[in-house]
Amino acid sequence: MSRLSAFPHLGPQGIAWLASIAMGLNSLWGDEVMYDGEVSAVALECLEWLSKDVERICLLEGKVELFDWDQFFSTRGIDYRGDEVKTAREFTWGNIAPALPAEIGRVPLEQVCTLGARHYVENLDLYIKPRDRWELVKPPRVMVPEGAWAEVCSGLLTAGICVLLPVEEVFHIEQQPLLNGLFGVTKDEWSGEYEVYRLIMNLTPFNGLAEPLKGDVETLPMWSQMSPFFLQPEESLLVSSEDVRCFFYTMAVPPAWYKYLAFNKRVPDQCLPVELQGRLVYMASRVLPMGFANSVSLAQHVHRNLTLWSHEHIPEAATSVAAPEAEVRKDRPLTAANPSWRIYLDNFDLLEKVRAVEQETLEP
Repeated sequence: MSRLSAFPHLGPQGIAWLASIAMGLNSLWGDEVMYDGEVSAVALECLEWLSKDVERICLLEGKVELFDWDQFFSTRGIDYRGDEVKTAREFTWGNIAPALPAEIGRVPLEQVCTLGARHYVENLDLYIKPRDRWELVKPPRVMVPEGAWAEVCSGLLTAGICVLLPVEEVFHIEQQPLLNGLFGVTKDEWSGEYEVYRLIMNLTPFNGLAEPLKGDVETLPMWSQMSPFFLQPEESLLVSSEDVRCFFYTMAVPPAWYKYLAFNKRVPDQCLPVELQGRLVYMASRVLPMGFANSVSLAQHVHRNLTLWSHEHIPEAATSVAAPEAEVRKDRPLTAANPSWRIYLDNFDLLEKVRAVEQETLEP
């Protein structure tokens, strides 16, 4: 840190800024935060370069308001990717309808699964934990205002997200039906007068009963494995991405799943057919729920299957995007293929090394 005295033109404030930046970079590197050893000429040149930004920062004027971080994180959190965890919100049909695709429940889940994952989907009853291992929790709320519930029920039934389930057909625990929750999280978008929400099914009660499924979770790629990925000076990396909208909700689960997927709010008579009116009826999900613990395993498995099958059935894919050996996956060494590809749940990324001079001529 004594070498920072080589920048007297910065003044005390500038030296403090430069010292903070140097300690931050040391921490990011994973070495000692405070370094008192011999500084190389290259490091001094880097500090000289950083000092120019420090001079610019010192010219800025403004007042930083007192911020209560404890209060901020009491209502917000950060997930493993550094993204803000959205808080659960009450919703109406106007909030969730714009975010739903037309292809809800079009794909039978068992038909796009293979091996053990398919056996799990087709025989879910065999994967319920023994009674002495059940983790019982209080049923979560369905976060819909009472006055909006009838419209939400009609919308979810018409869209094909839910089915009607009389109480006697719901799975029971000690004479009580197994009921789950519903809530919305913002997509930071608006449709007319409504803020658009993503519909989340809180399957915490069911999660406490179901055995975990390994599936294809170990193939989930991560940035740390990209360390061996090198670009030559004349190369650029072209990343083409596709995000499948509401990927989970496009897959329909077998009817045997319904009894575990009921929601904790009675369906009003006005939404029921004549033969069910006057009875205690709940809605149950007929699509793969985003709040089910094993949905991640199944979604990764399904998306990988679809990509690999495209390699088999589309001739041009054999030399382009879907070769099995070109996949970037966590449980294998980094592929040397170009282009390569990776699957992260509902996201598909194509990674292609191209000549830098060609980059501007390639289609996005």
